[in-house]
Amino acid sequence: MNVTRSLQILIALAVMALLWFGLDGQQALHLLVRADPLWLAAAALALTAQTVLSAMRWRLTARQLGQTIPLTRAIGEYYLAQVVNQSLPGGVVGDAGRAVRARHQAGLRRAGAAVAIERL
Repeated sequence: MNVTRSLQILIALAVMALLWFGLDGQQALHLLVRADPLWLAAAALALTAQTVLSAMRWRLTARQLGQTIPLTRAIGEYYLAQVVNQSLPGGVVGDAGRAVRARHQAGLRRAGAAVAIERL
């Protein structure tokens, strides 16, 4: 494992710890334990469907701008952007990161345009 990957894991764990202690993780866990499993499964299914459909929309938008993004990569990037957007203030840092990580094939301007158009 290289230094960059170790640093990424350390930062992710630090963010999760801050969220756990800052947002009363014990109480959230208590509420999850008491929740109806059927409703939790329905919510997970709805979130998964929404994420996959959003990733497909992003791929379609990017394709129209001359950029090809594999579906599995688009889904992974979309999940990552959602986590970052929900964890950090502003709600767009994850989308900006998605554009930066997708820039290699078509350049940052085109990747940024695909993300911005898709979000609009």
